[in-house]
Amino acid sequence: MTTTYEVHAARDGRWWYFRVPELNTSGQARSLSEVPFEARDVIATWLRIDESEVDVALHVDLPAEMSARLAEANEKEEAGRTAVSEAARLKREIVVELQAQGFSQKDTSLVLGVSPQRVYQLIHS
Repeated sequence: MTTTYEVHAARDGRWWYFRVPELNTSGQARSLSEVPFEARDVIATWLRIDESEVDVALHVDLPAEMSARLAEANEKEEAGRTAVSEAARLKREIVVELQAQGFSQKDTSLVLGVSPQRVYQLIHS
């Protein structure tokens, strides 16, 4: 069984400094990709357990303004995925209606402004 520990990392010059608030301990790594490995080692050593019993939830501490912009970008990306999904749903409905009216797959593709392959995907999704 593993236990997950929150690890917060921040850039400090050429190094990444990390802290494990739950254990009130910290460490450093040369790159962000090394932080989870180093943190597992620090946690396991601190608790005198095997590293296989430790999991890490990594949080990168960014300046507040950058964190806000990243959150906004993530929200917009999710809204975009939702909009694309909704557009596909609407096009599927139209494809079904056009097919019911006897439109060929090629004619349907011309009406929708998509390739015949996309019409096929919409029909079979």
